[in-house]
Amino acid sequence: MQSIATYYSAGSIVLTTPLNDPLPITEPGGCTPNWNEFISKTLADARTADGNRTDVIYFGLMANGIPIGTVAGCGGAGTVAAGFNGDEKAMAHEIGHVLGLKHGPCGTTGGWVDTNYPAYEPYETPAAKTASIGEYGLDINSGNINIPTMFKDFMSYCGPAWISLYHHMLLINNSRLNPIIVSGVGKLWDDPALVDPYIISHRYIPVPPRGPFGKEVEPNFEPLISIIGIVRSAKEIEVKSVARLDACRYLPYAEVTEYFAELIDQNDGLLASAPLQRLPSYGHCECPCSGKTETNLPPYYFQAFLTNVASGTTLRIRRDNDEMWVRHAPTMPPIIQQFSARVSKADLLSIRWNVKSNTEQDLEAWLQWSANKGNSWHGLSVGLVDKRAEVDISMLPSGLILLRLLVHDGFYTAISKSVSIKVQPHLPSAAILTPRDGTTILVGRRFRLWGVATDTSGASVDPESVRWLIDGKELARGLDAFVTAPSEGQHRCTLIVDANGKTVEQTHKFKTVTMPREDEQTE
Repeated sequence: MQSIATYYSAGSIVLTTPLNDPLPITEPGGCTPNWNEFISKTLADARTADGNRTDVIYFGLMANGIPIGTVAGCGGAGTVAAGFNGDEKAMAHEIGHVLGLKHGPCGTTGGWVDTNYPAYEPYETPAAKTASIGEYGLDINSGNINIPTMFKDFMSYCGPAWISLYHHMLLINNSRLNPIIVSGVGKLWDDPALVDPYIISHRYIPVPPRGPFGKEVEPNFEPLISIIGIVRSAKEIEVKSVARLDACRYLPYAEVTEYFAELIDQNDGLLASAPLQRLPSYGHCECPCSGKTETNLPPYYFQAFLTNVASGTTLRIRRDNDEMWVRHAPTMPPIIQQFSARVSKADLLSIRWNVKSNTEQDLEAWLQWSANKGNSWHGLSVGLVDKRAEVDISMLPSGLILLRLLVHDGFYTAISKSVSIKVQPHLPSAAILTPRDGTTILVGRRFRLWGVATDTSGASVDPESVRWLIDGKELARGLDAFVTAPSEGQHRCTLIVDANGKTVEQTHKFKTVTMPREDEQTE
């Protein structure tokens, strides 16, 4: 099992709307309207600008200090999620929603609770489920044992949190995690991980299809028209963005609605059609969740991917024979007359552009980057509405980078010629995952030294270039190692990464304590 994830940035976003709006949560276990706008429009734009890749889990890492209410994180099933930097519980919970998991039956009600979640007797009963984890859990980071009478599944609203048997089985073969069969047996049906009836009866169908023996399939990029909006009522639909670009059309776990988006030609002929797919959102909160229980009712956000077969003259959304929304093409597509970019200061990119257009809609620009001469493009920024902007490039790899601008007028998309910039080498990036700063560990217990690091190009570092020091003494190499906790007292754990002639280090403090003797515990 791979313990070190691969990370990259799909761009940065300037958030201008507070997430502590006083409006109520739209459904039990859901999110507030401002959170829904952030997840299902702003972050959905960023996901789409990045190609809506099927081999990536998109998570918006928010700066601490952004105003929020009772909702600490929010996720849309199979699409995007967001939470605060350092809030690992919210991150795990919301990524669980991206992977198709619903809530465990504790602390919330309504349509987002997984009714298939089992009752783990004797820790709970079928009539009174409390999202027990169902078995003793071993925290390999610290050696702690999590007991099923106390610990609750991380997808519930109760705690302390750990993963249950149920959700562990659902994630083993979840296609979004790119599982690959490594069994040495000759026949697939001889592999217990594949034929266990509990796993087979509950696991999600692995889509998109994978190659033979689980070999990963490259994302299938197509020329598409993305339409994102909100169904406000049975009679009102508001379209938030229209973009034409190459992307993957797959929206796992989204819910197909009764509405259809269509591209029409000048003779009222149908060029392309696709259903509107509802983008459900689930919250991570400590709140009394109340509201409607029918989760398929408006308002809700949607996205549709039409095949971009031609320019067309009309975009419309219909339900049966009723036209719910329509937009006609402007007399001319937008033309990007000028686009320039330069690195103005460290990790800051200044861009300028000028567009000629004839539309009643507000123009919106997206910025993309490529590190392989334009063979593939990634999102860098969305929601650019002026003729100039400054964009953070601290997460871009060093070296020669191509940039291009996509300008949307609500019907067409214009793409600029690419320009190149040179990103200067950064310091290697490193972070300590465990031990966490300020944690307490028992003397003599084996605990985990676990970190992540990339070099100046954004690639993973050589494990031999990674050193772990406890109180100044080197104890291990590599990003994942186990050592024995030192004597009782305060200690310093330091991660040092050497890459491309540059060095970076991170330090966490931790404390060790001695387990009281049995006779001391009974006094």
